[in-house]
Amino acid sequence: MQLKALILCGGKSLRMMEDKSLINYHGKAQKDYIYDLLDGLCDEVYFSYKNQQSADNIINDKYDYNSPTSGILSAFDKDKNTGWLVVACDLPFLDKETIKDLIEGRDQTKDATAYKSMHNQFVEPLCAIYEPKILKNFEKYLELGKTCPRKVLINSNVKLLELKNKKALDNANTPEDKNIALGFFQKEQYAN
Repeated sequence: MQLKALILCGGKSLRMMEDKSLINYHGKAQKDYIYDLLDGLCDEVYFSYKNQQSADNIINDKYDYNSPTSGILSAFDKDKNTGWLVVACDLPFLDKETIKDLIEGRDQTKDATAYKSMHNQFVEPLCAIYEPKILKNFEKYLELGKTCPRKVLINSNVKLLELKNKKALDNANTPEDKNIALGFFQKEQYAN
């Protein structure tokens, strides 16, 4: 089965107070950095937005759940016959090896393949591969008024992987998080 990728760029970035997808940690906008990580590893790579954008590689949200679930379901509306590797745009420490390990660890007999969180051992929903069969679980939870993809994954048949790069899925949601990440990369640059 094919594997397509979806970069979630549709959040409101209220805590960050600027568009998280446009922050430059690696010499380019974060959304473009993530795109470059995924390009060549997935059959196609798309950006997900809440507001109506137009380009061949954009999937606009068809749902208004105020949750990443809107983007995930919109991707499946585009293609229900593929797995979707979903990645949030606010992961400045994400690296190609983490993506490769996720793809190599993919189990298409499960509902999804995902990493365990380093912080609470729960499943990480925003760097995960969702298989088409998970749609029935999303539908069940939406009927209950629940829109959190983590809750869907917790109650699904998921292959859980251990992170090798312990920082890979640390996100940056606030200006303080952004400054910590920028400081980290600046130190790394000077060390090399």
